[in-house]
Amino acid sequence: MNTVLEYIMIHYGNLILKGLLCALAAWLAIGAAMIWRGAMKDKTKREIAMTAVKFVEQAWKTLHGREKMMEALKTAEKLLRKKRIPFDAGEMMILMEAALAELNRVFLESIADPLNEGATADAVRREDEFQEDCKDTVICGFAGENAI
Repeated sequence: MNTVLEYIMIHYGNLILKGLLCALAAWLAIGAAMIWRGAMKDKTKREIAMTAVKFVEQAWKTLHGREKMMEALKTAEKLLRKKRIPFDAGEMMILMEAALAELNRVFLESIADPLNEGATADAVRREDEFQEDCKDTVICGFAGENAI
């Protein structure tokens, strides 16, 4: 018995080891692909939730509260079915609430600091600074008191 096992290991051991390593590599690749697909589905669901919330906020201005959420759910369901991603209303409600909280946070930050770079008040302040910097030149569109 010992000689048969030795014979198999000597002549076929290398092939058996290669086969086992290939099977292990394939199993790991399949697992990694499943994890990647799951992560991509989750990312896509979050993006669809954000898109649905933005769409409903823009398109359904007369709806409020629960009615608006139901329209967002319908929109998200259509988008998910189009991409062949399973739809779960409970999960989508949570994702849409998170998307709405993110939109509200961004909105509140933008109105909390009215002098940020994109604000109208800041544009007026920058225009005043510009006029002050170039009051002595004709290039700015007017001739200042010291201009030639």
